Amino acid sequence: MFKIEFLFATTVSVTVLIFSLFLFGCQSSERAMDVDSRPVSSVHSTTADKYDTGSVKNRFQHTPMREFRAAWVATVGNIDWPSEPGLTVEQQKNEMIDLLNRAASLHLNAIIFQVRPAADALYHSPYEPWSSFLTGKMGQGPLPEYDPLEFTIREAHKRGLQLHAWFNPYRAGHPMIKSDYSPDHISHTHPGFVHQYGEFLWLDPGLPEVRQHTMNVILDVVKRYDIDGVHFDDYFYPYPSYADNADFPDSLAWQKALDAGSTLTRDDWRRENVNLLIKELSHKIKELKPHVVFGISPFGVWRPGHPSNTTGFDAFKELYADAKRWLNEGWVDYFTPQIYYQIGQVSQPFPMMLNWWAEQNIHDRHIWPGLYTSRLRSSDNTWPTEEIIGQIYTARAFPGVTGSVHFSMKPFLENSAGINRTLAAGPYALPSLIPSTQWLDVETPSKPDLTFYDYRDFWRATFDSAFPNDVSWWVLRSKINEKWETDIYPGMVSDVTFYGGESMIRPDTLYLSAINRAGIESVMSEFISKQERQVNNLMDRNVIIIRRSEWSEQNPRGYEANAIRIHVGNRDTLRFRDLTLIPVQMIKMMAFPDRLLKIDLGEVQDGDNYSESLSIQLHKNGVVEKRSLQTGQSINWYGYHITLLSIDFGQQLAQFELATTGSLPVNRAALLEAGGPENRLRVSHKVNQIVLHTTQAINRDDSTHQANSVNYLNELLERETTTNNWWDLPYHFYIDKQGDIYEGRNRLYSGEAMGHFDPRGSIIISLIETGLDEFQEGITEAQLKALTTLTSKLIREYDLTTNDIYSLSALDNGIENDQILRHLIENGSLQQMIIQKLSEVDP
Repeated sequence: MFKIEFLFATTVSVTVLIFSLFLFGCQSSERAMDVDSRPVSSVHSTTADKYDTGSVKNRFQHTPMREFRAAWVATVGNIDWPSEPGLTVEQQKNEMIDLLNRAASLHLNAIIFQVRPAADALYHSPYEPWSSFLTGKMGQGPLPEYDPLEFTIREAHKRGLQLHAWFNPYRAGHPMIKSDYSPDHISHTHPGFVHQYGEFLWLDPGLPEVRQHTMNVILDVVKRYDIDGVHFDDYFYPYPSYADNADFPDSLAWQKALDAGSTLTRDDWRRENVNLLIKELSHKIKELKPHVVFGISPFGVWRPGHPSNTTGFDAFKELYADAKRWLNEGWVDYFTPQIYYQIGQVSQPFPMMLNWWAEQNIHDRHIWPGLYTSRLRSSDNTWPTEEIIGQIYTARAFPGVTGSVHFSMKPFLENSAGINRTLAAGPYALPSLIPSTQWLDVETPSKPDLTFYDYRDFWRATFDSAFPNDVSWWVLRSKINEKWETDIYPGMVSDVTFYGGESMIRPDTLYLSAINRAGIESVMSEFISKQERQVNNLMDRNVIIIRRSEWSEQNPRGYEANAIRIHVGNRDTLRFRDLTLIPVQMIKMMAFPDRLLKIDLGEVQDGDNYSESLSIQLHKNGVVEKRSLQTGQSINWYGYHITLLSIDFGQQLAQFELATTGSLPVNRAALLEAGGPENRLRVSHKVNQIVLHTTQAINRDDSTHQANSVNYLNELLERETTTNNWWDLPYHFYIDKQGDIYEGRNRLYSGEAMGHFDPRGSIIISLIETGLDEFQEGITEAQLKALTTLTSKLIREYDLTTNDIYSLSALDNGIENDQILRHLIENGSLQQMIIQKLSEVDP
């Protein structure tokens, strides 16, 4: 990118714009699928031909956002990659994979990779030498031999990222090159093409041979590599500051032009040299590969005074870059002006400059402004994270502006100023498809084939197309509990598996469409399930239950979501849908280092000033990242909202709450902290077992058992929502000593647990124990009779058997206070009573 002294006029902190914000994110109980698994059911797709490409947007509110989200990956000076020259091949590959993983997990959908910094190459080139920024020595390739561009393209596409190859058309030497220039560098093979300009070497744009050489280099990459785009930045003729404002030494080329009959002024001739390259290259790219887009990222100001009151550097005059014409002529597919100005500054504020460029877009090409995200790395704090977030939202408000590009990946790799959490919680919480480039001469993808398999513990969808090479992305729309969610998968993916056990809610409807690299969407395939959501109808079947509204005025809090809430053991594996989470290391750290040296961590007492954190490893779609969370902290990662609620160092358990960002309201998905009970999630589940438990009641002097039980339940409700931060009571039914049954938690949603027990799929019944001594257990005849009646009804309603009844202690060895219940179940007494009840005509 261009030198910083040209970026800014003096800024003044004033507010010049009000803009709207738009958003558009225990041991695992599941078994992994093996080769011998057989699906309970499998259903092939049906054709949804009425949903053609033109009608998708109109018919479906759940259509994913179309937004280009990219970052420049600069190799000059080792800004982004590799971190330094001379790394081993394994180190280079690992760094690139980490970079691509970070881009994918933040819901970026493209990277712009600098492959030709200065007439050199970060790939096998027949025209130019290997870059010294790669190996430390110009002309020396990596050993063992590999092609960084080919590797990066393959790894980017595996993660659903486009790869745009970034070329500097005329720069031939850079002061940050420490190596000797190799004998096959153009400064040696064709010294007449190259001029010294300050500390730089520069190809002469006025020579037709130079233009042809540059085109040969670029078109060679277009031919041989599976790139998605060709990209130029703002370097054409060099910045005058490179040589103390000396004129560019192109007198010989200028004289040749005059001798050939040119009637242009010297300035216009220079601009025309650049125009010819851009115009010819644009046509040649499309002749070779119509799907490869061509984009340019010019200086943010075309000319001072355009728009009015704009000041500063004149790129039209000094760089001979008539960027307005390139856009007006439609020679580009996308335009990324480097609008490196703050929203609130007086001179050329971001919204004003973006609006001006959008007005020049008479051919309706893509406008994706360049954002100066790397300014977050500065120590002066003049660019807060909110500035970048605000610019993204501001860009969304402009018609025709359909994305943005960040300079560069470095702040995302470093998480400068906490940008990753803020970005993922706000504008990039949900995935996005690249905008459709309708003017490209490419075919609409064929309708894909979708097959759904249900394996009880997980479900799987497979994707296929008659022309799989035409698919860059799959879009899977799923309707679960009347809510639509959208997942976007790389075209290389042929199937996806969603884990969650038998209790996981299956989709009611699935739609699958294919997207090609031009962003054009196919007709959708459709799968419709015949299953119905389990409903609360038990109280209409002659079971006397005291309704929730009759004993409590407190309404349940929280949000319904596609989620889980569960404890995970250290280094155990948690699988939720297509996300895998592994806790790696639990850390408890004192705030005072001198005390930390004197005590064992086990001596930390309540009230001590310490922090708890957990490092975790996350996996999805081949993307792997390590992250660290403190207790009570939330992050959005690759479409999931992940909250670390608590850490139990004694049992080595961490409690997580996970949800898909698409199933959450915008304000809830944006939370960076756990929040209180009002922010807890209602976990939908499919009932497959009944779990019984006894709970210690509070001894009171109330005159009736009814009042005693009601008071107890209300106090329990208050205690659990505040102390344990639950959104509701932990259990679904309560039975007191007199055999009265109370409605607790809504049965559509999973209960809660403090230990290893996974409450998903369980209807939990608690028998209120009124013994005065701790863990004194006694079950009255009235309780046992009510329990038999209730469980028999639940077995009928949920199509269960008596083998699906458990005590809580049998599922979690840490529970000790339900031994009588456990004994009744294990010796079969309770089952026999239930079977007898089930044999009655109307139990």
